[in-house]
Amino acid sequence: MVVTGVILNRLLIIGYRLKDRDKEINVTVNDLIKLIKERKVGNLQVVNYEGKDYIVGLDVTKLEIVGNYVEMLDREIVDGKVVGFKVIGEAEKEYTISTKKAWELAALNKITNLKASFTLNNNLIVKYLKQN
Repeated sequence: MVVTGVILNRLLIIGYRLKDRDKEINVTVNDLIKLIKERKVGNLQVVNYEGKDYIVGLDVTKLEIVGNYVEMLDREIVDGKVVGFKVIGEAEKEYTISTKKAWELAALNKITNLKASFTLNNNLIVKYLKQN
């Protein structure tokens, strides 16, 4: 089996999508850890640190995002520059995310009131975010 997606409830990872031959299944984080320990998922390891299991070898930034919708509340501004966004997720919990993460989520239509776009400026492609 191979991990193909991450299942988010707003910004919290609650599970993963696995592909096994021609079918896909969704599993919880604990189920994935169990499958890795049973060596049923390739190229991943589980490491226990201070009584908690951690998955090693999984880059969630390269996985498809399944579920997860957040709403942008405000911009985080430092020295006149937007450095992040305050968003609200499930159970009305607030998070601060980087502009890079905001653009990635908006490009996947996962932020309900932000749109990710490109523009050409002096022969350079520039990413920008626009509030809906």
